[in-house]
Amino acid sequence: EGQIGKEDMIYFTRMGGEGTRDVCTMMSERLPALPSVLQVKAEGNLKAVNVERLYLDVPELATLEGGAELFDVAGNMSLQANIGVRDVHEGTVDVEGTFDMAAETYAAQMFFDSLVVNHYVALEDTAVFSGKASVQGEGLDFFSPHTVVQAVASLSDSRFGKIDLDNIQTDVTLK
Repeated sequence: EGQIGKEDMIYFTRMGGEGTRDVCTMMSERLPALPSVLQVKAEGNLKAVNVERLYLDVPELATLEGGAELFDVAGNMSLQANIGVRDVHEGTVDVEGTFDMAAETYAAQMFFDSLVVNHYVALEDTAVFSGKASVQGEGLDFFSPHTVVQAVASLSDSRFGKIDLDNIQTDVTLK
């Protein structure tokens, strides 16, 4: 259990290289000066780690809660996770997913409700989204002919400015 400050988060994000510059700028602008509270309860070994509790409270922004299981931590790690996020404006996102590093396979389901995108991204019009999405695939190089991704998303009770985005569905396949 501990606290992590805004500058610490930006420092660790910056370790990702030049490609993280925009993310660091956004974090600098959006994260509050107050420290975030982080709690992790985990036990295990290099064969398996059970993260029973993962909690992150970013004041004035959102609270994340969830858990995860990691397998073969020292080798070709795989992960199963369930995470829920509630922002200070009562928008919610729930994600459940799996990832296998050795096979480069992944699957995730996401449900979101009353998520106001304007709280996180500068937009001229108000964007409020509710709906669900799922993705499953194999391969992380989207330019490789061996990568396959199937994604499905739907919006309900959503809008962008004056545009009603209710009952919109899409299916995307990358082969």
